[in-house]
Amino acid sequence: MKGLAQFKSFNFSAFSIGKIFQVVAVGDWNDHDTGNHLGKRITVVITQDDTQYMFKNGQAFTNLFERLTFKVAGDASVAIGDVVIPVDAVARCYGD
Repeated sequence: MKGLAQFKSFNFSAFSIGKIFQVVAVGDWNDHDTGNHLGKRITVVITQDDTQYMFKNGQAFTNLFERLTFKVAGDASVAIGDVVIPVDAVARCYGD
């Protein structure tokens, strides 16, 4: 993901404004240690990104077509191709 640094305290609600999240995969979310079923892992792609990011090193960028995975407690009923709107999302960022 690019441009996360401009969100000093990451606010997913602010980050998601102007974005459309489309489902590309749905799978089970199980506890790593116990194997207990916790809910669903919903992988989405950003299919629209109207966010006005600050340029980085003089170059414009976008998060269009970037992937995110949402872990949803319980059994959510979504299908590939659905457009979803995350509610009360909490973000964890890994990597660079």
